[in-house]
Amino acid sequence: MAEWKNLRVLGKGSYAVVYLARVILPKEHHWRVAAVKTSNSYSYSFDSLQKEKRILELFKGCKEILQYYFYQYSVEESSLIYNLFMEFAPFGSLGDLIRKEALPEKEVIIYTHMLLKGLCCIHKEGVVHCDLKPDNILLFPSSDAHAKYQLKIADFGLSKTREETNADIGKIRFRGTPFYMSPESVVGLMEASLDVWSLGCIVIEMITGFPAWCNIQNQKELMWKLGFLQEAPKIPNDLNWDCKNFLNKCFVKDPKERWTAKMLLDHPFIQKEYPTSSTFNPSSFFSYDIVSFRQIESSSGFLFRHRHQDHLRTLLSLFCFIFSRFLYDFLGKILEFLRLFAQRSLSDSDSDFASRIARVFWFFFPMEEKNVCASESAVDGSRDVWSSEPSLASSADHLVVMVNGILGRTTDWKYAAEQFVKELPDKVFVHCSERNVSMLTLDGVDVMGERLAEEVLEVIRSKPNMRRISFVAHSVGGLVARYAIGRLYRPPENGSMKDSCNEESKEGSVGTIGGLEAMNFIAVATPHLGSRGNKQVPFLFGVPAFEKVASCVIHFIFRRTGRHLFLTDDDEGKPPLLKRMIEDCGDLYFMSALHSFKRRFAYSNVDYDHIVGWRTSSIRRQSELANWKDTVNEKYTHVVYEEHCKACSDAEQYDILEDNNSDKIEEELVTGLSRVSWEKVDVSFRNSKNRFASHTIIQVKDQITQIEGADVIQHMIDHFLL
Repeated sequence: MAEWKNLRVLGKGSYAVVYLARVILPKEHHWRVAAVKTSNSYSYSFDSLQKEKRILELFKGCKEILQYYFYQYSVEESSLIYNLFMEFAPFGSLGDLIRKEALPEKEVIIYTHMLLKGLCCIHKEGVVHCDLKPDNILLFPSSDAHAKYQLKIADFGLSKTREETNADIGKIRFRGTPFYMSPESVVGLMEASLDVWSLGCIVIEMITGFPAWCNIQNQKELMWKLGFLQEAPKIPNDLNWDCKNFLNKCFVKDPKERWTAKMLLDHPFIQKEYPTSSTFNPSSFFSYDIVSFRQIESSSGFLFRHRHQDHLRTLLSLFCFIFSRFLYDFLGKILEFLRLFAQRSLSDSDSDFASRIARVFWFFFPMEEKNVCASESAVDGSRDVWSSEPSLASSADHLVVMVNGILGRTTDWKYAAEQFVKELPDKVFVHCSERNVSMLTLDGVDVMGERLAEEVLEVIRSKPNMRRISFVAHSVGGLVARYAIGRLYRPPENGSMKDSCNEESKEGSVGTIGGLEAMNFIAVATPHLGSRGNKQVPFLFGVPAFEKVASCVIHFIFRRTGRHLFLTDDDEGKPPLLKRMIEDCGDLYFMSALHSFKRRFAYSNVDYDHIVGWRTSSIRRQSELANWKDTVNEKYTHVVYEEHCKACSDAEQYDILEDNNSDKIEEELVTGLSRVSWEKVDVSFRNSKNRFASHTIIQVKDQITQIEGADVIQHMIDHFLL
């Protein structure tokens, strides 16, 4: 038996009293400070305290959950007392901290990350906390230099375990603290989604310093809003987009649709401070026992003896290409400095020598032509391009939104944007999106799509003279654009949604995109069918075993976006996102929006694109791939095949599906996307010295080394519907 002495009362909870105590353990000769929670056997809370002890045993070693040392019984005044000895929190609770002042965003992110990790541990064991609130979150010294405190979740007396069932479902009742409860929990449904809702309330309280329901006067009013109206707390308007989106995911009304704690760990709001929330052990990858090397050879016909040199050459070329991209970025900064130096020398030089040097630089690095003007807009620094002639720029009423691909940047479309404005100076205003750049492109197609939709709406509001809209998107950006237009779509005032999805419907029944007339949707090297099928990622050489391994580990590299591309995402039992995007889902009108565009283009590389396969970018089955040959067209030297594909109904594709042995999900995607017409343009850079960079040549990502793709950009402009 341990000896211990009460020092003072720390607090009285819902079912027990907590003391600060000095404890001396058997075989030890020094005192320890601990928190002791006690309850007598005559109280209903006796069982709750024993239950809490059993729950805490499940979380031994989890630093985000309060740890317990031991328990023992004692007798006081003929009553049996149960004593639970736990860690003592020297800095009080999160509630104490918030009541002093609101927390800065960086601290909020760090503490939210801690709470999410704790909830992941809790929910993994089938436990629902049911009373998550700031006063039940304790503060400890932190070993992290970036965090003032280490947060630990405490007070599991009201928690629901895996063995318990949801009793009294349908009755209005509170289990926990009402102001942190979710709509479904007040009618008896206690699931992990309740803790996520409570977390959202806590985040608002950390940011603002006030409870999420601070405008509610009494519990009766709160019961009405939660139990009957199913309202969520009001999200402050001054929060940034990522924070608002995070809270929206916490406050989804349907508990089945609400994001889990594990999903929220990968949310961009958390990734600002924790870019790698998932851990990856390289040894586990190399020991992944799927198939032996000999089986790989026999199952795929992959003849290493005869072809390994070609594949090594491909890998080496890809490595050189990636290295060259970094080198070009570095050299680009140097050349920009030299250009500025030359410009200054021409205007301020006092010597003939300086002028000569300046003219040499201008010869190799000429100034941008004056017929195109680029500036940094007010929308997150995105690049807007328009004619420098005021008379021409004022008449432009066609908004062209250009979207970069994975790990891309706004400047990826610089050449194309300028060419569009040069050719159509009085028609178009080009906006190169920068809401999803660099590592933000790993946040998932849905998150990026929401960001893009909000960005486009901001541009439309800032440019009230715009009447039409088109999208030009590269790689994964094409999927992001498809998601964004689904969010931006506004159904027609007259006519049903069913009519608006029908390719043969009247033009007047087609809706708009953000209130603008939809004109052109241009997808360039976009994996419309995902990347999971055979040869959909040519870099994997078409080896089934490699493709299977890639689908299992891709999320460690490309995070949520990787799951979407390989169709391995499983958000609470929903179908993969790409599969959902071939239908209208709730308030996301994916196919209606796609149909609203007057023309849809799919530009694809037929070869040497090692990132996106020909089949997935051209929305074709293997049997439908065209037999192409080198072009003789002098204007579009790299366009090898063009095809107008009319819209096909499901009935028209039935015979094709019946005889096709390819992947079932891929067939569903092809069938769904074929309900609208497409202009399919196949491109080949096989005769280019830089052909291994075909994936980016097709958009002229680098104007110096990839100018061979200029004819593809010209093809887009010449076929652009105004």
